[in-house]
Amino acid sequence: MGNQLNIYTAFFLSLIITLSIGKILIKKLTILKYGQSIRKEGPESHFKKTGTPTMGGVIFLITFLFIIIINGNFTNSVLIILLSTYGLAAIGFIDDYRIIKLKTNEGISAKQKILGQFIIALIVSVMGYYFLGSDIFIPFLNKYIELKWIYYPFNIFFIVALSNSVNLTDGIDGLSTTVTIIVLGFFLITSIIFRKYCLSILIIAAIGALFGFLFYNINPAKVFMGDVGSLSLGGLVASIAMVLKLQLIVPIIGIIYFIETVSVIIQVFYFKKFGKRVFKMTPIHHHYELSGLSENQIVKKFALITILGFICSMLILFL
Repeated sequence: MGNQLNIYTAFFLSLIITLSIGKILIKKLTILKYGQSIRKEGPESHFKKTGTPTMGGVIFLITFLFIIIINGNFTNSVLIILLSTYGLAAIGFIDDYRIIKLKTNEGISAKQKILGQFIIALIVSVMGYYFLGSDIFIPFLNKYIELKWIYYPFNIFFIVALSNSVNLTDGIDGLSTTVTIIVLGFFLITSIIFRKYCLSILIIAAIGALFGFLFYNINPAKVFMGDVGSLSLGGLVASIAMVLKLQLIVPIIGIIYFIETVSVIIQVFYFKKFGKRVFKMTPIHHHYELSGLSENQIVKKFALITILGFICSMLILFL
């Protein structure tokens, strides 16, 4: 079947559906007492958020899937993106559900989570190799190279690392949502330039759904996306980059994901080595919170940094 939607229809339909079902699902989550448990070691200002409904990622995931279904173009690329997004969403859902039921901030173990991510990443990588090929774009050299068998470990690491990076970014109201909207904006423009119109419909549907979700997720958040949301967004961004063969552009356009992850690595390494902390708290957005910036100020600054990454990525790719 051909495309059933254009990008404008897909965006506004996605936005309207998310805003509509968001209100209903947030009310349902509140009634079910699916509230967030706040880490004791987290910023004190977050304690007032205890009980805020979580697992809100289900809201934009429902919308996203609905738009894809009515658009009706189930190409190999779309199937790869669906498996990556909803496979990782399933892992996040199990984690969130255990946290809610146990009334704690510990869901499935780190080993179980990584194993689940590895399995999804392996399946997605196998599909990517056979349906898309093993070539990827090399920034600055402006050419594609064949990774051959190296594609598997490279891509598995890429998917697992990115899903966890987006998860780390989801620490304050609206941050992960805002950053991911900008990242997807880059991929939208790229998909249009590359004439991958089916992919552009998918991406604009995700952007519309996230804008709708942001209405409820911006500070003070009425709902958190939970791991079901953050892991799925990591899977979404990773698989879109796969389809476009732009995995190596992600550290630039997704610079905030990268910075958040590196801040944690530095903090852990330095503390184990010297017994001291480099940052007041990690991921780094908490450092700025404890330094006196409000959540909205941090989101704005991180969004601006992501826009700079957007501009740099466009220059690298098209100049």
